[in-house]
Amino acid sequence: QTDSAIAEDKLRRAHQEDTASLLNVVKALKELKSAFEERGSRIDQSSRTGVHIHVNVGDLTTAQLFNFICTFIIFERSFLNLCDPSRRGNHFCLRSGDAEFSIHTLKEAARKEDFKGLANEDVRYSAMNTNSLQKYGSLEFRFMESHGDLDKIIFWCQMLERLKLF
Repeated sequence: QTDSAIAEDKLRRAHQEDTASLLNVVKALKELKSAFEERGSRIDQSSRTGVHIHVNVGDLTTAQLFNFICTFIIFERSFLNLCDPSRRGNHFCLRSGDAEFSIHTLKEAARKEDFKGLANEDVRYSAMNTNSLQKYGSLEFRFMESHGDLDKIIFWCQMLERLKLF
């Protein structure tokens, strides 16, 4: 097999695993929603909290990871415009335009062809936290406000998974 065919096969298997994982997330969120409704519970929105979504990237090649990160950055402003205005400029989910250090860190990692530098505490509070790469093997997306709309969380999980496969 060629390198390209091997990479495509690996990505296809990872997609199947991620799809199963995403289905488990959707199932768990729907169960949570039902439990909240049964008990009359609700989630109060707060500017001090947010929804964090981790996307497993352990199956990506270095080039695929770089493409995922760059694609998110390209669409980052549009994604954040779909969120509550309180998340814009929030110190716990800074856009790359608000925290230029994250772009500098990414450029240096690409230049050195070493993404270990992305696991850096200085980018932990970015809208896309690359520090979680080292700890969890995932990219953490921190841009969504806290709310009780579990369907919106499912939408974001699905969108980020599709972005990863793009």
